[in-house]
Amino acid sequence: MAIREESKRAKEVASKAKKPKKKAAKKPVKSKKVNKPKKEVKETKNPIVNLWRYMVASVKEIKRVTWPSRKEAWRLTFAVIAFSGLLTGLAVLVDYVFTNIVERII
Repeated sequence: MAIREESKRAKEVASKAKKPKKKAAKKPVKSKKVNKPKKEVKETKNPIVNLWRYMVASVKEIKRVTWPSRKEAWRLTFAVIAFSGLLTGLAVLVDYVFTNIVERII
């Protein structure tokens, strides 16, 4: 009886091993964005038209910007203030040291 059970198990293992594994479905390849040719803009000497074009381009650029969150903006602001304070302190210290050196020489 034990031999039959072992042979059944061996056959089950062998049949499972022979089954080909399913290949993962390939993801569809995304096509690259094709840049549309930009419209040719006629050069003009009119300052009003140039100012208008500049303003329109600026608004488009601002819409594309990824703005930081409020928390990140405050964190970066404090980092700039701290770094500025450290550099100011370093400049004052160097100035004090060189002033004393120059006064002792003179």
